[in-house]
Amino acid sequence: MEDNLKSVFIKPDNENIKIWRFLDFPKFASMLDKHSLFFSNAVKMDDAFEGELPKSNLDGIKTMFEKAGTPLEQISKQIKLSIDNFDVKNMYLLNCWHMNDDVLMY
Repeated sequence: MEDNLKSVFIKPDNENIKIWRFLDFPKFASMLDKHSLFFSNAVKMDDAFEGELPKSNLDGIKTMFEKAGTPLEQISKQIKLSIDNFDVKNMYLLNCWHMNDDVLMY
């Protein structure tokens, strides 16, 4: 399984880098009390693009169809069908952290 993770996660140059998460005190206390993280559904986010399929995913779908010999116009139709009929946002759960030597998140 570790080999699979290597292809998905980029190991930081500094293994001692701090991992940051902004949360208010009640959420912090809840995390400590419950020994768990809360994950929000992407549909409930204010950002309309949160949980959208990334371009790299769409490119991967296109490449898969191209390798199968699917004509370009059919690929476009299949991608549109995938986006229209596959409610991705309801499947994504979010809990955002970041690695940075600076306390500024953005």
